[in-house]
Amino acid sequence: MRGRRSKVAKAVMEYGWWRRVSSRHTRSLDQILPVVTVTSLSQCQPHLADGKLKFGNPHRLGRPVIFASPTGTRQRSRSNPCNGFACNINEDLVKETADYMISTGRVHARIFRQGELSNGGANCVIPNGPGLAAAGYNYVNLDDCWQNRRNVRGIIEADKKRFPSGIKALADYVHSKGLLIGIYSDAGIMTCQRRPGSLGFEIQDAKTYAGWGIDYLKYDNCYNLRLKAPPRYKAMRDALNATGRPILYSVCNWGEEDPWLWGPEYANSWRTTDAFSASSISAEKPCVQCSVLDILDRQIAITQYAAPGAFNDPDMLEIGNGGMTYEEYKTHFTFWAALKSPLVIMISVKSSGYLVTPLSMLNSQIIVHPNSLIVGCDVRNMTADVIEILTAPEVIAVNQDPLGKSIRLVKKNVNVGTELWVGPLQGGDLVAVLLNRGESAQPMTISWASDLSMTDVTKLVVRDLWSRKDLGHFDQKYVATDIPPHGIVMLRFSKQAEL
Repeated sequence: MRGRRSKVAKAVMEYGWWRRVSSRHTRSLDQILPVVTVTSLSQCQPHLADGKLKFGNPHRLGRPVIFASPTGTRQRSRSNPCNGFACNINEDLVKETADYMISTGRVHARIFRQGELSNGGANCVIPNGPGLAAAGYNYVNLDDCWQNRRNVRGIIEADKKRFPSGIKALADYVHSKGLLIGIYSDAGIMTCQRRPGSLGFEIQDAKTYAGWGIDYLKYDNCYNLRLKAPPRYKAMRDALNATGRPILYSVCNWGEEDPWLWGPEYANSWRTTDAFSASSISAEKPCVQCSVLDILDRQIAITQYAAPGAFNDPDMLEIGNGGMTYEEYKTHFTFWAALKSPLVIMISVKSSGYLVTPLSMLNSQIIVHPNSLIVGCDVRNMTADVIEILTAPEVIAVNQDPLGKSIRLVKKNVNVGTELWVGPLQGGDLVAVLLNRGESAQPMTISWASDLSMTDVTKLVVRDLWSRKDLGHFDQKYVATDIPPHGIVMLRFSKQAEL
């Protein structure tokens, strides 16, 4: 331990602690735009006289930063070019996020005239809509840049300008709202934004986090001195366990050194890939800013490692962050949910910049079942379509199924670009995701015997989980006639159900 600590100390002297403090202060769009109050999402439709309103902010202000991961052994920080406000966070904005997540289940959908600047249009407010907390999202998480330095005793300290009340007071506030709070650190000498890392300070930092009342830790992999990952992540696991406080532990080493092999012993989830990009759904190999299909392809060989308490993490959702169509967003959300990815929302709450990373672990009642989907969009500017996708109850229910088993690839047709993914649910039901990678709608036939491995039944009830409708009883097989281009059909198969 002494030699390891000396190596860390030497590196600290060599690199030093570098930090950047910046701020942006602009008016919230809520202070500029009029409010249209409605009772349902369906009423949140554009209806001005010129008929040219559309949902969404065409200028996409305030996107969150994606803390993209270094590849190989190069120590560098890379942020998604779509998300340019990496360190602009403070305690007021974290509190505002917590308030927004629980306030009467309220959701906003911003509407704008086509081609109009961001100070036009109106806020469309659904006072009792399907809010994030009501849908199950109940963690608020700080990502990189909350920390400032270590004091003379080696204790990590928050940036006092941005968090003048301290993290403990902030955690108390979040807890008072019935939510949980997460924090970020790094298994290296510095974080990806060059703030103090936890390498060599695991015991001190774990005690500090527990004392503050932290409920979740995301543990990154920058500036790791090329040390092997398992010992570094084990050190923090042991330190967290020694505190006696249940803290969800998320390993973020970008899929290096096969974390699915050792991750189940060390953590609740582990990143399986490098950074994710919102720019496209299409697959491209090799990738650095990976697309939805790039990430999906990298899950094929490791789906068996998902289990209650330990999950593959294919990185954040990019729903609402541009670059994809509505059907592609549905495809994205569906697979992340059915793969049992941890369900995390990474968002900014205002148009003034990247503010905070709300983290949502939907199964809060049992600490061993964290599921998260990471979203790169502004919740105050979410469109009705984005809200619909993120709060889809039967899709979320699959993600939270107590059995905790991922879907797996069962068959594919390379000629037309279709794939069938199937997974078990508690109670004997099966969930299937029918994917169409092609450019035109495609049919698919699902056989009970050959595709579902159900040779002892002839009749099953089929339910569409997006439309939330039972489709009927079917003998031996089911034919999906129209899987949309780049889209999915998500089905549940049951031996018995009420129609």
